[in-house]
Amino acid sequence: MRRLFLLPQEFYICKNAERCEDALATVRDVAGTVTKVCKKRTGECLGPYMVLVSEELDPSTTGFLAELSAALAEAGVPVMVYSSVERDYILIPLESLKKALGALKHRGFEVFWEDLPGDLGA
Repeated sequence: MRRLFLLPQEFYICKNAERCEDALATVRDVAGTVTKVCKKRTGECLGPYMVLVSEELDPSTTGFLAELSAALAEAGVPVMVYSSVERDYILIPLESLKKALGALKHRGFEVFWEDLPGDLGA
């Protein structure tokens, strides 16, 4: 079973966002640019995005993101992805959310937005 959880608020991908204190993710690229996924626009940002979070996955899991990305690509939905040790975070443009949810359901993914696991609570 492939389960995803939809976080209940919009996010923005912000470049050099020093004022973003509650970032969902922070990435420093090879050029030293810091990008954060923030709940509010702080500086130069893209968005808004909605975030789908995978259920806990073993780090040795293969093919999960490939199948998810293929379903969204076939539907014409662009994505940004961040990963942690246990979960994948899939950022979907707000205007593409309905199309994305339909494509994922068609591929057998289950998406939950009410009963978030305790560690994903807002």
